Amino acid sequence: MPPKNRILQKFSLLENFAHQLVKTQNSVVRGVLFRGWPVIKVPIKRLGTDYGGWWMPEEIFGQNEKPVVISCGLGLDISFDLEMISAGFTVRGVEVESSSVDYLKAHSLIPGQMQIFVGRVGSKTSDSLSLSDLTKLDPRQSKQTRYILKMDIEGAEMEVLPELIDLREKFPIVVFELDFMSLIPFTSLALRRHRIRLVRVLFRVLRSAGYQPFMVENWNVHLIRL
Repeated sequence: MPPKNRILQKFSLLENFAHQLVKTQNSVVRGVLFRGWPVIKVPIKRLGTDYGGWWMPEEIFGQNEKPVVISCGLGLDISFDLEMISAGFTVRGVEVESSSVDYLKAHSLIPGQMQIFVGRVGSKTSDSLSLSDLTKLDPRQSKQTRYILKMDIEGAEMEVLPELIDLREKFPIVVFELDFMSLIPFTSLALRRHRIRLVRVLFRVLRSAGYQPFMVENWNVHLIRL
């Protein structure tokens, strides 16, 4: 084998080893995070593409008064939102990047019955949308309205989730991404331990508020309030 090919082969083997190491590490971290908070078994259904899809409990599809979906972090893949609309749900999308919204509009991907709002979801800036703000996007909404909260907001989930304690009655289903946990460099052990502690504290609070995971898919967490 030519020297160049041998170098490429070694590089490929090293890359595969590193990928497997990170995969194993993430699996261990998820095990630590969900220790004592087991996933409950309920009939579920997946909506959307492999990239942009989420799981939902099947029971919500037969309800007469369906929750309103607040979808934070649309990006360019709104397959989940479109399937929820097809299933009879009202969807309100929130996206911080106006360029993503412009793209969706330019390609006629947003149906007429879907409301879109441009803004940041979180608590770090004075003009960020809080969880309470999200329930007021439509002033005509009834105080009795319940919501499904979906968040893919690049780490700002940790700013929003603590608000669920006071508003838990309004949010029976919450799905969110913890992908920021997987993006920590393998050597940053101190940072990883710090974030694990933060997430575990948050999970204990959510559990005390009645939330239970019904699906954990990679770093996508799906909660239902019992």
